[in-house]
Amino acid sequence: MVSIRDWATYTPSNTAEVEGRRVPSPAIDEDEITMAYEVLSRVSLTPNTHLIFVADTNNHPPDFHVVPELLGMGGLKVTVLNSLDDGIEQAIRSVPSVMVVVRGEPPAASVAIEFRKKGRVDVLKHEVRKEFMGFMRTSLTDERALSDLLSEITLSNLPRIIKKLFRSRSRMSSIGVVSGYMSKPKILEKTIASLKLKSADLSPVKEVLKAGFKGHIAAALSLVKGLERCCNMGKTKMLFIGEATGGGVYVVVMRCKSK
Repeated sequence: MVSIRDWATYTPSNTAEVEGRRVPSPAIDEDEITMAYEVLSRVSLTPNTHLIFVADTNNHPPDFHVVPELLGMGGLKVTVLNSLDDGIEQAIRSVPSVMVVVRGEPPAASVAIEFRKKGRVDVLKHEVRKEFMGFMRTSLTDERALSDLLSEITLSNLPRIIKKLFRSRSRMSSIGVVSGYMSKPKILEKTIASLKLKSADLSPVKEVLKAGFKGHIAAALSLVKGLERCCNMGKTKMLFIGEATGGGVYVVVMRCKSK
């Protein structure tokens, strides 16, 4: 069994205006490296910890290999990826591990999630599904029309994937918290509505969107907020939903043990 033992976040105190709202922005002396250092200083590391960095950027990612040296643990194994779904998969396979998601542009933040064999939240199931996107055939060339088509495909398949993971309606009723992020929030909203999770806490999804976060860092922040809610509730299940890079979706089912 793989579990999530601990997590931490770091948000710059400096702000900048983006799309009409004030959002966190790195100070002059901050970048992805210093933000990764800050958040990793708040979780437990061992000599065997595998650090998995997910750079939320359209540019070439920085050299995160220097971060362990800054922490005084230069021998740690480092992997750098460009998608959260790959980061989660790698973290689950590489325990003990810490996945670090960093965004150095406004809205900026960093998140660290520690995976161990024993922890506060058990990872019960996780699945990445891309095949219904990869084998799609279409003659559409208009980007907006193609985007709408992909959204429809995702919306029609995502509830089915989630229901298959739980296998029965009664098991789905045990979900106490839902978190996640999709670039088209309505897909996530409609998916949750179709699952009829009336008693589930959906606030992690809403809070991240309200704060203006997007992309991998939005998903990571939503995951952490969901973990906090789940652990406060105690002995309940949590559903995390996100977009897989290159099309498709990924779903993680977790169980929080106690308050």
